Order: sequence, then structure tokens, then C-alpha cells
Amino acid sequence: MARGLGPGSRIVVLLTAADSTAFAGLPALQLAPLGEAAAGALLDRLTSRTEGMDPVVRAELLREAAGNPRLLAGLTGRLTPDQLVGRTSLPFPLPGGEAVLAAHAERLGGLPDRTRALLLLAAAAQEHEPDGAGADALLLLRAGTRSGLPRTFLDRALSGTNVTGGILQRAGSRVHFTHRLVARAVLHHASWPHRRAAHELLATLLTEAAPAPPPSAVAPTPPPGAAPAPPVPLAALVQRACAAPGPDAVLAARIEAAAIAPFPHAERSAALARAAPNSSFSRSVRCPPFPSVTSAR
Repeated sequence: MARGLGPGSRIVVLLTAADSTAFAGLPALQLAPLGEAAAGALLDRLTSRTEGMDPVVRAELLREAAGNPRLLAGLTGRLTPDQLVGRTSLPFPLPGGEAVLAAHAERLGGLPDRTRALLLLAAAAQEHEPDGAGADALLLLRAGTRSGLPRTFLDRALSGTNVTGGILQRAGSRVHFTHRLVARAVLHHASWPHRRAAHELLATLLTEAAPAPPPSAVAPTPPPGAAPAPPVPLAALVQRACAAPGPDAVLAARIEAAAIAPFPHAERSAALARAAPNSSFSRSVRCPPFPSVTSAR
């Protein structure tokens, strides 16, 4: 192509990279993620031939894509019509985003093991939070300490220093990933035993620190012959759901009860949007016509 250019001709080379430092010194345009409305409109176009798309599936696709149009198209294109309408459960993890997440995971390769362990806890700790809320710094400190990470390392990493290579940043009492898709990449590339252990640890810590439930809280009805389950905070239920290895009728009943319990709407929505698709009992939570689940969404 260069040989065919005449005198005075100009050529522009447009390159894309997940990390702008790879092209330091060149003009760069940072593309922000799609906003909620734009991402929703794109998903509507991608699923225009699907009638009755399940709202939980829709919320999960938008959350997993984090405003990345290529990732949203990849995730949506790998689901069957039955999965899109909630007739069959979603695969876990969602397929179709491997290339995008692999690009964001490149930053993780050279990090020390303890840094990667903290990043996994930070990514897992966001699963029970509303989108954009990040993770609770105190919870991460307790989780890191319980898992054996050095306290001096945790203090530095959670104080906003560059210990994590700029991947985590502190904002008040919250810890955020500088890019949401890095958090998704951390979870996607973690082995199932490590990811499950992180969710179980967080569920245990959240249960231990939970205050007494409000008097008006609705307790789930246990299955016939089962003893009533002790009160478990909503956030811990979400973490238990993320760690569930298989169908769990009791846990599904607790999540259903959480939809009508007097928790803030954002917390209830987070529980339903995350716990249902992220566990293998998602069909038992999503498919029955529970009015409480619909109203909580």
C-alpha cells in the first residue's frame, strides 16, 4: 500500500490496545464504556429476534459486558433462545468473552501471587454490591487477613498505593478496580476451587459481622422436614450462591425470601441479578412465577 502512495500523500494508522502504555508517546483516544442506555439499546438490537427476554438474563449480560460493545455482542451471540428467555439456565461462566477478557487479563500475568489473591477477593467482594459500588475495604482487610495475606501488604494495597500495579484504587471506604473489565477478567481466569473458596470466605465473614435482622424481616420457609435456617444477611446469600456447586433448594428459598425482605431496593436487585445467573440453581430461582421476585426487580 505504501508503494502506491504518491508525493504528498498521507496515511493514518489506527491501532487499538487495552493498555495505552504499549504505545506511549503516540496520540491516544480513550474510549469510555457505553452508558446504561446505549448498552441496553445495543442489546435490544442484538436480541431483536428474541421475544420475551428474561430481565435477569438481560441484567446479567449488561453487567458482565460492563459497557464493552464487543463483549456484549460476544456474550449474547453464544446464548441459545431458551437461555435468553430464561427457559434454561445460563452457562457459568458465560461464554463468548474470552478474547476481550484475555486482553484485560494480560496485566495480571506478572503480578505476585499475593497480589493476585487480593484481586480475586476484591473482584468476588463486588458480586453482592450494586453496580459501580466497588468493594468494602474493611471486608477486604478481614478477608485478606483470614486468608493469610500479610497485614503490612494489605494496609499498603488497600490504602491506594501502587502495590497492585494501579489495578485497585481507594475511594473513601470503598475499593474499586480502575477498569471494570479487569475485575471480570480476574473472576473469569481464576480456577473454580480458588473462586469458590473466595466466595465462601466472604460469605462466612459477612455472616459473622451481620447485625441482628430487623423485626419485620421475612424468614424463608424451610422445606418439609428441615429445621429453620438461622438468619443470614443478604450479601452472604449472594456469596453463597456464587459458590454453589449444584442445585440447592434451601438457598434458592432464602434468595426468594430476600426479594420481599425489607432490604434496600439496590441490595435486593443486586441479589437477584447476581445470585440467579451465577449459580447452577438459577433456573429454580428464575423460572417459577414468584411475584416477589418480579416486584423486587
